[in-house]
Amino acid sequence: MPTTYQSSRCSTGAVPVYKETGVFHDSATYEAANASAIVANDVIQMVPIPGGNAPNGVEVIDVILTTDDCGTATADVGDGDDPDYLIDGADIGAAAGCVARRGSGVSVLAAAGFPKIYTTNDTIDITIASSSANVVGTIRLDVFMRAL
Repeated sequence: MPTTYQSSRCSTGAVPVYKETGVFHDSATYEAANASAIVANDVIQMVPIPGGNAPNGVEVIDVILTTDDCGTATADVGDGDDPDYLIDGADIGAAAGCVARRGSGVSVLAAAGFPKIYTTNDTIDITIASSSANVVGTIRLDVFMRAL
């Protein structure tokens, strides 16, 4: 059964303050230690989205996933409704690390419905799509949003 983990940005319950105009950014880093047992299908809730705090919601306009060598694994980035909505199949096990951006050559962007508008608070999550062993390493997610 998949396990859900949380970055410190999500575990504190703090929701980022949105800017009424312009783009704002939030990020989180998760350290997957040797003792952790993060495996395929596990979820890491990374960055909170303050959709319920903005009058007309928040639009996620870009994400960047950065990792060091996390073992033999691939990861998806999305939310609870669609785990690979933003990035599908990023190779987080590459020896040189991984940088995947929504729509980059490393990832596959969902064809329809982007950008997604959040009218309630939510999180952007990383789902370990596949792994041959426990995932160990540093995972960072940057999310760029704007209030509507």
